[in-house]
Amino acid sequence: MRLALIVTLTLMPTLGIAGELQSLIETALKSSPQIEQAKRQLKASEYEVKKAFGNYLPEVKFSYSYTDLSDTPSYTMEVLGGALPPTSFSLFKRKFYQEELSLQTPLFTGERILNLIRVKKSQKEGYRFYLEEVKNLIVERVKEDYYEVLKAKALVETAKESLKSAKEHYRVVKAFFDEEIVPRRDLLEAEVKVSEAEERLKEAIGYYRVALEKLRVDSGDFDFEPKGEINLEVEGRRFNPEELVERALKERAAIKQVKLFLRAAERGVDLAKSQFMPQAFLKLSYSKTDQYPLNGNFSNKSTSVGISVPIFEGSKRFWELKRSREEKLKIKGKLEEVKRQVRLQVVSACTNIDTALKRIEAARKRVEEAKELLRDSKERYKEHVGTSTEVIDAIAYLTCAKSSLVKVVADYYKALAQLEYAVGGKL
Repeated sequence: MRLALIVTLTLMPTLGIAGELQSLIETALKSSPQIEQAKRQLKASEYEVKKAFGNYLPEVKFSYSYTDLSDTPSYTMEVLGGALPPTSFSLFKRKFYQEELSLQTPLFTGERILNLIRVKKSQKEGYRFYLEEVKNLIVERVKEDYYEVLKAKALVETAKESLKSAKEHYRVVKAFFDEEIVPRRDLLEAEVKVSEAEERLKEAIGYYRVALEKLRVDSGDFDFEPKGEINLEVEGRRFNPEELVERALKERAAIKQVKLFLRAAERGVDLAKSQFMPQAFLKLSYSKTDQYPLNGNFSNKSTSVGISVPIFEGSKRFWELKRSREEKLKIKGKLEEVKRQVRLQVVSACTNIDTALKRIEAARKRVEEAKELLRDSKERYKEHVGTSTEVIDAIAYLTCAKSSLVKVVADYYKALAQLEYAVGGKL
């Protein structure tokens, strides 16, 4: 099989940027509401496991009731063959209390409890990988935001340089115009160029503020101000995209999460089947009542073993089994979908990196050409063999070339962050 090798760059351009970015990531991992929600979900699933284990423990209950009857059955007995008037007495008191203390523990449940525990354990482990996936997502988002801020910051500097060049050219044109060397049209062109450069600077500053605010929100560091600058000099190393796809399918937390949910669904089918099994239990009880007039406070102890055999419950168990099987098939389809998404993410990131590398080389070459063109245009204008339009066009070309280089380098770093997220770990 033919393997395509992608030339990629190192993620951290400088040690300073690496430290600044790492600090943002650490802050985000501590303060992210999404991570906090995922942690709460994991904690809740741990309680679900403990709750399932609790079904093995005996149930101890105490009940008390007080009853007031409107009437009670009575028994009439003849005395001495009718020689004396008959005697009548009640079998129960009209008002009486009953209390009972009981303990019941399962003896056999048809693996119902065991399967429930297996379901909850698999779900708990799935939520553990969900937490890992959320953390990786937060890291990737902060990295993208950070490089977007560095890009915006660099574009502000580029806009400032463009404005400075435009103003310098305006001063040259103004001096020539005052000496009546150049026509008024050149002066107007220079003024328009300064105005355009000022507008671009305002736009760049606005873009920078929006990008910075997004980074602050996503990282949780609302006082952050970038000190680093994007490094336009890059180094490269090679990765095999097919190997990265294979690694992602093994290591990506999202895939592990769905696999565990699939295992839980499979256990859920077993749990539904166990509902058709009989159950056996042991019950110990102590009861006390004053219901019987002849006995006073009557107490009793009992030990019983019971068997419960489900025969008909309105077909609920049958439909629950069908539902659990459909749930398993649904999650199996979800697993295949996630695998395809992961593959797409890896391939897309590799493609973006490859494209960015080619664009970086082209953009760097255009910057050098634009610098040379601007120097030549300025010299020609000073020697009165070139026009003001040539200088203005050269300034615009250089600004565009520098902006393109900054954007494509930032796009590269963001694509590399996306690739790390898609793979599920550092490259």
